[in-house]
Amino acid sequence: LNGTSTLVDNVSIDGGDIGLEIRTTDGHIVRNSLVQNSATSGIRMRDTSNNLIENNQVTGVWNGRYYNDGAGAGANGGTGAGIDLIDISDACGNNIVRRNHIHNVFQGILDQCDVEGGNKYYSNIIYDYLVNGISYQSDGAEGLIANNTIYHTPYDPVSTAGHGIVIQNGSVTTQARIVNNTITCDAIGSNVQCINLPLSAATGPTYINNNNYYPLNGTPVATLGGVNYATLALFQTALQAD
Repeated sequence: LNGTSTLVDNVSIDGGDIGLEIRTTDGHIVRNSLVQNSATSGIRMRDTSNNLIENNQVTGVWNGRYYNDGAGAGANGGTGAGIDLIDISDACGNNIVRRNHIHNVFQGILDQCDVEGGNKYYSNIIYDYLVNGISYQSDGAEGLIANNTIYHTPYDPVSTAGHGIVIQNGSVTTQARIVNNTITCDAIGSNVQCINLPLSAATGPTYINNNNYYPLNGTPVATLGGVNYATLALFQTALQAD
């Protein structure tokens, strides 16, 4: 989409490199659609703000990629995300991603909007992914991650790393409000947790509260600054929240 205020409603997109890309212009709506079997991204927002992505099903964005393999999602590269947001040459912020059904992907939602930020992710259902349910990397305005249901049980048994929610490359300027999410993690590996946070989350503007964690088969509840916490009580003490 490269026009002004385009509405995409109740369409089916099957295959391609990127299923659907919103690029450089703002104010689009994508809803009630099926995006499947794309190689690098399902729905991508690049250099664009004030968009609404809701009630879509995104599936089959994988194409053979494995965790930390040093390559993109298959031969074409890319994030392998069901929905991803990135600012390469212009601002990316104030987007709303809600009530989407994302499954059988390399990762669920990926936010790499460093310039503007302030994106909101809520009431999404994410499962059967290889690495991360929601990966938040923004250093812009405060983002919201709320009321999502995430089930981290990778559909490919070779994946032994990944998280329900992860703050990537976090710093004291990373602002995120992570509240009221339900995260189940059932995968054995050296780097698997329901939630993974940088140490700055304990002292910076990241706010974590009222989430439900269901770790199974010995999976840690959380990692804070590279340290695993097996129980919610231990994580609460370290984080002084939740």
